[in-house]
Amino acid sequence: MKLSKIMIGLLLASPSLVLADDSARNEFFARQYQQLCELIAKPWKVANTADEAAQMSLSVTEPISIATTLNKAGEAYLDLSIENWDEKLIVFHSKGLDMDIAGADVLGADIDNQQCDSSKMTITHINTHEWGSYTLVLKGQPSQEVTLKITREALD
Repeated sequence: MKLSKIMIGLLLASPSLVLADDSARNEFFARQYQQLCELIAKPWKVANTADEAAQMSLSVTEPISIATTLNKAGEAYLDLSIENWDEKLIVFHSKGLDMDIAGADVLGADIDNQQCDSSKMTITHINTHEWGSYTLVLKGQPSQEVTLKITREALD
């Protein structure tokens, strides 16, 4: 009986815990989040398959800021070139967009973007373990216009 009351209490408290975590991340990464907010997204043609993506790799040594359209299946593929071990990335992406990056860990997803004036984007933190290529799969609505901004975490 006591356990169920504790569980109910935790479940009811969870939304505030998530908001507190979002606020803490926004405060800690404020400078980097603001820099991503200010980047202008440039039109970019993304791949329709993972094989196509491998032919046009993007390096994450400099921030990436692209605007693109998902294919008719509601998908897009990007090949990210990771040059360092244990690279941590900050990804801003359009709301309603699902992302998958095989071989990497998601350290935080659907983080409320409290740094941009007009936030139509959400934030995800990703950790890659090894250098090499990672395929980022974006999924949403067919022919959906999306924005994607990526930078490396800098802890300074």
